Amino acid sequence: VGETHPRLVSRCAIIANELDNLRDFTDRMDLLFDALPPSQPKSLFELVTELRVKFTNSFPFANLSMSGPELMLNIRRGSWLLAALTELLNNAGEAEGDNGHVTLDWSFDNHTLAFKISNNGTPFPSHIHTSPPIPFTTDKSRHDGIGLAIAQRIANELNASLSITTSPDGVTASIQLHTTETDSA
Repeated sequence: VGETHPRLVSRCAIIANELDNLRDFTDRMDLLFDALPPSQPKSLFELVTELRVKFTNSFPFANLSMSGPELMLNIRRGSWLLAALTELLNNAGEAEGDNGHVTLDWSFDNHTLAFKISNNGTPFPSHIHTSPPIPFTTDKSRHDGIGLAIAQRIANELNASLSITTSPDGVTASIQLHTTETDSA
């Protein structure tokens, strides 16, 4: 190929990156419109560790603080919860801005495992509907506007609640999962 199309070789990395982006978008569209994939259990430790790695890979220079109790807790449909929280963390990372900060906090009591993701960067646009989220609604170029809708769909499947609060200082997204989805390790 290099002999017949010499410029193509120099663009292979760009083409491969765009194909990866297309695959990721297709996978996310499946989460929104198709049957959810079989769920996999995850421990709380696995969940927060994977969230940290995913966030760091997507936003290597972003500020992320994480805090919550270290519990021996298994989440029955943890892979689904991971997908929902990943979407919310990606939104927070995108909105962080130059001087922003993202936090991921979790807590557990006798009835609820709760996750709260906040950023103090760019305020959430008031014209974007969040309750319930409407797919394909975004004001950012090269974005698809399906992250909140995916998180809402998964929260519904988990019988969890998803809430999004906005203020001039930033956005907080919370997922509360009932303990029927968890087991003590």
